[in-house]
Amino acid sequence: LSSPHASPGRMLPGEIISSASFLQGKSHLRLGDGLQKSGTDVASHFAGTLNVREGEAWLDVRVHRYIPAEGETVLGIVSEVHAENYNVDIGAPNKAVLPVLSFEGATKHNRPKLGVGSLVHCRVLKTSFATTEPLLTC
Repeated sequence: LSSPHASPGRMLPGEIISSASFLQGKSHLRLGDGLQKSGTDVASHFAGTLNVREGEAWLDVRVHRYIPAEGETVLGIVSEVHAENYNVDIGAPNKAVLPVLSFEGATKHNRPKLGVGSLVHCRVLKTSFATTEPLLTC
């Protein structure tokens, strides 16, 4: 995911904090909720407000249980790649399923090649109590 580098303030999932002034020269930085170190960069896992204090960084996240409804548009992060579908984390209790052929103009020979960590904008096509995984379309 190529996103601009963040500074203290609002962040989206997958946003990278790397060259920010508050990270420079810190030999030890304690990371709180919603942040994870990856090499020399720090990435956010949730949308929220970035807070920085001497030697500490964390996200303020309003966490609540999201139950997807048909017709809603969602942002999700691809968590698994399979031959026929992608599993997408949309913040719901269960991963959602995004078939590879659900993209406009997609065929078996011409389909998007998404990797783990890709950000997708989708619509919830179907939810059911019988199937625990919501079905998405793009």
